[in-house]
Parts: sequence; structure tokens; C-alpha cells
Amino acid sequence: MRTVDLRDRSGPPGERPLRIALVTGTTRARPHVVHTLALAEALGRLGQDVTVWGLGRGAGAGFYRHVHPAVGLQVVPVAEDPAQPAPERAATAAAVLRDVFRAYDYDVVHAQDPVSAAAVGACVRTVHDLEPAAPGRPLGPAGAYAHVCLSSALAARLAKEHATAATVIPPGVDAARFVAAADEADPVATAARRSWRSRLGRYVLAVGPVEERLRTLELVEAFAALGPELEDVRLVLACPSPALDDPAYRTLVDARAAHLGVRPLVLAGVPEEEMPALVAAASAVAVACAEGATGPALEALAAGVPVVLPDAPQVRETFGGAVALAASPAAMAWELGELVHAPDPAMRRAGRALAARHTWEAAAAAHVALYRRFAAPAALGVSRAERAGAGRP
Repeated sequence: MRTVDLRDRSGPPGERPLRIALVTGTTRARPHVVHTLALAEALGRLGQDVTVWGLGRGAGAGFYRHVHPAVGLQVVPVAEDPAQPAPERAATAAAVLRDVFRAYDYDVVHAQDPVSAAAVGACVRTVHDLEPAAPGRPLGPAGAYAHVCLSSALAARLAKEHATAATVIPPGVDAARFVAAADEADPVATAARRSWRSRLGRYVLAVGPVEERLRTLELVEAFAALGPELEDVRLVLACPSPALDDPAYRTLVDARAAHLGVRPLVLAGVPEEEMPALVAAASAVAVACAEGATGPALEALAAGVPVVLPDAPQVRETFGGAVALAASPAAMAWELGELVHAPDPAMRRAGRALAARHTWEAAAAAHVALYRRFAAPAALGVSRAERAGAGRP
């Protein structure tokens, strides 16, 4: 079997489900994988035929959470040598995925990161973030015939730094889960929130692993600058998997926290089903990195929890006046103090309304429209041979 375009199928492309492969270079709870699984489930609800591919790092590795059975899953195991330099590990992983994936047949192949883009050749490619220190850095093999960005600000950077145009499709959020977790009339939800608060006290929550990419050190420094009136508030770092932490960076963060007199609590391996209550019970949610911030921030807003985000173009574009913005650790400390001490009801209402508008159904429908644009014979502009061979060695 092979990757083909829709000209090999019978029936008008707009009248039948597409066979879609969403491909990632990992199965772990990275922001782009969180996005991919939610998008896949929403595409399935729209009647599309979706399979998610991921590289499983380690024996028996699967996707970090349960996925609706309507979505097909293909996990390709890959051995990982920590001593190998990161570029070589990525090249090895791409080669492993390429050797397996090339045997399958889909109408649309959608790569979600550089490793998967290097493996699958001709594809739609979502660019979730760009390294600011590397303008002109190649996005991978020239196999993508369409690009997607989650914000106009990121699309503008992609155009400027890589001369690549992209379609902007904002992400969604499963708001209902977090609204339900914050329901004060529901005794089960109330008990779940009370359980977290009895265990943790008052806390500011950051979601994700301890790593430089998420600027955990800046969170610690911001927390250390909180005033004495908030000395009973604790910093909690929650991550679905301890395997995502960067050990060297974790050592640096721990040392800096000890020097500043801050004792963050790291909750590793929080089950996915417990995250809504953990978020809803927080006094505030803090995010220090603009890239990948949308999901955790929208979840918190859906639960009515105030959020502090870095002051960046893509953040202002998405969140407007629904969150507090901070350009430095000192500014984040001040904003956290304000939100924890005196939450703004108007901001809370704006946040919940914003989260309600960001549905995965809307994001999935926009993706289907994009897929069909490039599936149409006149618009595709890529021959079957080119699509099968683009990006192949």
C-alpha cells in the first residue's frame, strides 16, 4: 500500500469521510500530542476515519491517556539511547517511523512535529512552535504541501523566518470537563476539589514537566517574590508523567528553589481523569512559556480559575482581557498576588466565555475544510508520485 491522493478513490471528495493519519514523534503528554489526540477525537465525531500514529519511547509505551475507541491507534516502538545527541536520536526515530509508515494508505497525512514530518514525506504539517534563537532553521524535509499554525502571531513568524505560509486554526478545549469539575452544586465535584485542597492547602498550579522549555525556573523565581500575605500559598507543578522531566534542569531548579526558600511540590504521574479537579481547586494557574500555553490556560479558564500568562503576541491574540499578562518573573509575582488575593469576577466571566468559544468541533471542521482543499485534484498541485516520494531518501 502507499500514500495516495483522492484521485485514486471513487466518489466526490466532499461527500465521503476522509482517511486521515495524524502522526507524532512521541506518545508522551507533550503539548502537541495533547492537541493531536483531542483533534483526532473531534474529527472522529465529525464522521472522519482517523488513525493516530506515535513513536513509543521504551518497551510497552503507549499514548499517555485513553483515547476514544473510534480513533485508530498505531504505536511504533523505538529504542532510545540517552547518550546519543538529540539530533541523532531524532534522525533515528524518524527512520524507524518511516520504515513502517510508508506501507500504509491515507487520503491525508498530517504531521505534528519535526520527527513525524521527516518520516512521512508529503503531508499537512502543524507548526506548534518555533525556536526564537534559530531563524532560518529548516522545518524538516520539504514534503509539506500545507502548514497550520495555532495563532496568527506564530503564522507571521513562520512567514518571516522561514518564508512559509500557514493556515491559522486555533485549538479547542474540552471545556465541559473543567466546567463540571468546578460545579459547586455537584457533591462529587465538590468532594474532589476539597480532597485536593485538604492535601495541598491553597496553591498556584503549573501544568507540565520540569524543563527549560517551560521556564520552570522563572516560575520558582516569581513565586519567591510573592508577598508575606501569601506565605500560605504553595507552588504545585503537575505533570502526567515523571519521564518528561529534564533531570539536569530539575537539579538546577531544585537548587535555586532551595536558595530562594521556595519548596515547590512536584506531582508526577497525575492521572488524566484527576486533572480537572486539580485545576478547579487551584487559586490560580501560572504559565511561564507562551508556546504550548493555550491548552492549560483554556482548561483553567473553563473551570473559572484565574490565569497568568507571559506577555507575548500570540497570548494577547488568543486571550485578550481574559487573563493577566506578565513580562517578567517580578511582574508574574505581582499578578499572582493580585489574582490570589482578590480575583476579578469580570475576568473570570470573560475567561469562561472564551473557553466556551474554543471548541474542538470548530477546530476539527476547519481542518477538514483544509484537507478537502488540498485533496481536490485542481487544488492539490502535487502528483501521486511526488506525494509518495516527497521527503524520502
